[in-house]
Amino acid sequence: MARVSHRLDLVCVPQDRSRVPDPAAFAQAMAQVDGAFATLVEGGAGTVRLDLPQGRAIYGNIAGGFRVFCPADGGAIAKPFAGAVERWKAGGPFMLSGCPSCGGDHALDAIDCRPVVAFGRGAVVFSDIGGADLLPAGRAWAEALLGPVHVVLRRP
Repeated sequence: MARVSHRLDLVCVPQDRSRVPDPAAFAQAMAQVDGAFATLVEGGAGTVRLDLPQGRAIYGNIAGGFRVFCPADGGAIAKPFAGAVERWKAGGPFMLSGCPSCGGDHALDAIDCRPVVAFGRGAVVFSDIGGADLLPAGRAWAEALLGPVHVVLRRP
């Protein structure tokens, strides 16, 4: 196992974008693992927390950003994507309409983001991780709490 970084988060986001994680269920799940985060994430984690934004959120790399490409023709579309995400966060459709690269419409989660991003109403965040993988027990733990999840790595 290679040590990744002490400043890397592993973020588990429900695949159901409308699902808001339950703080009481999170507290119960945390009591069950009792700080044994090495059983959940490769190399362990310094902390685990529940992220509950006020509304819709995009989870991805914070430091250093990410690159965004049209899924139809591979053209760079970062600025229009950012605008579409802001409209979605404000209650608009989950869509980039009139892609400037191909002219088509794309669901936000169909757009090619590198590194990968996820969209939701909350997440479980493992901070200061020792490796880049959620272990099978960690996936089972996260999915018992959140349902099926997207797993995103990010530098905070």
